[in-house]
Amino acid sequence: MKKRTLSLFLCCAFLLLLLSACAGGNAGEIAGKVTATQTKEGGGVSAFLVEPNPATEQKKPVAILISNLTDFLSPLNDLDPLDFVDGLIQDVAVTVTYNPASSSKVTLDGTEVKAYEATEVIITGYRTDKTTTLKDGTTLTLWQYTRATGYALEDGTELLVCGDTQGPENTSNAQSDCFEDITPAAQKAVSAYYQEQGPLYDLPAQLEQAYEAYRQTKDPKAFPYYLAQAVVPTASNDTLLCFQTVVTFPIDGKTSYEQQTSAVFDRNTGEQIDITSLFTCPKEELGSRLLDISTVSDPTLREEMEKAFRPDYIIFFPDCIRLSFPQGTLPSQEHTFLWDIDYKGELSKLMEPWAIPKAPDKG
Repeated sequence: MKKRTLSLFLCCAFLLLLLSACAGGNAGEIAGKVTATQTKEGGGVSAFLVEPNPATEQKKPVAILISNLTDFLSPLNDLDPLDFVDGLIQDVAVTVTYNPASSSKVTLDGTEVKAYEATEVIITGYRTDKTTTLKDGTTLTLWQYTRATGYALEDGTELLVCGDTQGPENTSNAQSDCFEDITPAAQKAVSAYYQEQGPLYDLPAQLEQAYEAYRQTKDPKAFPYYLAQAVVPTASNDTLLCFQTVVTFPIDGKTSYEQQTSAVFDRNTGEQIDITSLFTCPKEELGSRLLDISTVSDPTLREEMEKAFRPDYIIFFPDCIRLSFPQGTLPSQEHTFLWDIDYKGELSKLMEPWAIPKAPDKG
């Protein structure tokens, strides 16, 4: 980490850095993008204007004044925050902590705005030279954030922020063993599986959808949309380790839905285990047999679930399985539909004894 004066920085998840705008103690805070800078005599930035993120409570731009006591930091390894202080880069995203008691008025970028003295400036992202092109020829510029990439129009409107895929490494679950608990050979095999799996979303299609929504609304404050994928452990026993891949798809700039799918691995070799082999019935009967013990009583819903069923829609937990039907797979359901079935009773009879997960011994 690079910084201007001695300070401590705890690297938070990218969405917290992008959306955070809550004050702590007596300090004020604003998160957003720098839209203008003021240069002091002799060079270097003395003040800058922050346009707050649309999702935060702060609605109006705020001027930030820099002093010799202001700390500059960044979690981005390829960016030196001193480059911003020295005026070498301008298009950055920041999270600023300031002293509310230092309020004043300044004119910046031709507008009189409230100004505060900054105690800490965290540069959370920057505009890159990379671009991508939509079908109609519209160019999007890429912004680099901590574990995420943003896609912005020429006018600065950020259409979509796509998180880097998280896991299976360095993810945990208190109710399950995790990636680091399996053998090195198994770790290598599981990593290879998920590298080959790659993103379970169509990024160009998501960009087109976000752009079309922008063309309809023309409201920059309704964006960006957020897209993310994470692989996390969900259940385990002495034989296997279960993971789920969670893809978060945007509905709009404020709401989203999840698509959950699972995979099961031999914890000693890392070999993928066919989910249907965890059950005693013929694989072509699995969906129907699970619904027989699910207590789903609505005949229409039951028919839809049986038709849409896939083995990887079974998510394994220490105390139950979850049937997870993504939004759009069940005509009668508006949203993602989840149905839990406890291992107690009929489910335990339908599963192979070696396949039933158990809570790990963390002692």
